[in-house]
Amino acid sequence: MSGLTIRARLALAILVLTGLILGVGLWLGMGLLDRQVRDAAIDDRVEVFDTFEIELGDFRGEVLFDLSDFEGFFSEAISSELFGIEVEGRDFDAALARSVVEEIGVSDALIDEYGTSTGDLHVLLVSDRIARISVDRSTEIVESVEEAVVVVPIADLFELDFLRFDQFGEEQPDDLTLAFGRRQIDGTTVGFVAEVGEGLEALDQVRNTMFVAVVVLTLLSGVATWVIAGRALRPVGAITAQVREISSGTLRDRVPEPSGADEIGLLARTMNTMLGRLETSDLRRRQFVSDASHELRTPVAVLRSEAEVARRAPETTTIDDFAEVVLKESGRLERLVEDLLTLARGDETRILDSSSTIDVDELVLEEAARTRALPVDRRSVSAGRVVGHGDEMMRVIAHLLDNAARHGRSTIAVGVQTLGPTVQIWVDDDGPGISEEQRERIFERFIRLDDARTRDSGGAGLGLAVVHSTVAHMGGTIKVFDSPLGGARFQIELPAA
Repeated sequence: MSGLTIRARLALAILVLTGLILGVGLWLGMGLLDRQVRDAAIDDRVEVFDTFEIELGDFRGEVLFDLSDFEGFFSEAISSELFGIEVEGRDFDAALARSVVEEIGVSDALIDEYGTSTGDLHVLLVSDRIARISVDRSTEIVESVEEAVVVVPIADLFELDFLRFDQFGEEQPDDLTLAFGRRQIDGTTVGFVAEVGEGLEALDQVRNTMFVAVVVLTLLSGVATWVIAGRALRPVGAITAQVREISSGTLRDRVPEPSGADEIGLLARTMNTMLGRLETSDLRRRQFVSDASHELRTPVAVLRSEAEVARRAPETTTIDDFAEVVLKESGRLERLVEDLLTLARGDETRILDSSSTIDVDELVLEEAARTRALPVDRRSVSAGRVVGHGDEMMRVIAHLLDNAARHGRSTIAVGVQTLGPTVQIWVDDDGPGISEEQRERIFERFIRLDDARTRDSGGAGLGLAVVHSTVAHMGGTIKVFDSPLGGARFQIELPAA
């Protein structure tokens, strides 16, 4: 099964399921009809018995008839409304009942169905006259029987005897198909026997017809499933072919979307959405590589230029001047590489160490104590604890303070406070501020605003991107507001530990 296509497996499953359901339904239905045919035949015999019970009750076994003349007996029986006249010959006695049972050749079946535990068979002759036929072939007349004993009307046995001869008096093969049924009549259990051959033959014809219909319907369902599944899965083939052609250079391509709103259409739209994300990610990666290459090229070019000048014209520079340039550009290069590594790690899925708790206030005070171009107001720093990595949190605070010092005019301020389940960290400056339309854009990588585009004052444009990425991975948010000092406020909210 695993080597078959979905279409083949679906068609095979429907084929088997349909055949199984129809087969079980046919078996159960035919069994029910078989029982109904047999019950209907028994009900007919019960109706005949009820019809003649009154007439038979007046004779009390006094009817005489002669079975030696079959045709005469048959005509007389019909004209006399079933044993209603006296027929010459012998009495209607127990021996007659035995001879009838033996003639029709169903004694074994009767004993199996209606015989007593000792094998005796009781035959109802007329009204309350009952013949008991013993296993040893002896017979006797009994006036009554126990309620549990089953008696068989002799009329049913004559009916079976008549059925064994055709209209020319020739004996037919023993092909009688019998139905048996018991009914309680006036406190006596009566066992009826009916021939159901014709009914069952008709039922066999219906069964054969239904069997052919089941086979045809099963095959039609399999073929229909094959065709419908093929049409339904056709878009999947088109999607597969298109996806096979898409590579890293053709991420702008999209798979065909079916017009319907079914699962395949949803799959196609979801796949196109995924391709859109991959295309955006690829474009960002390419842009990131391009911007990173450009940013890395500049300090390398400065170092190379200074080295070439010092080599060709050593009299134009000094070791101190050369060392100052090298230290400055290498420091810039080091910070740039660290930021790039931080962003690269931030693009990967990281799991925070839940056992690492950070005292944010200590980190803020430590970083604010470093010498910067502007003084840092630390009076609003209070206790705050979060879960995360200390070096990452330190880098976030450093970037925010460096950014405030770069754009502030005279002072910057930092604060920490715990508000319920949240720890807030903010950095204020008294610089020109940030317009509302730029407050989301400044967290993108390699973005510099108009007042900070020069390399000396603007940096590489990665600091705030690093801050945003780190805060997001710590489960927090960072937003930009107007500062009470007149410039910009960068406010971070993190879950409290």
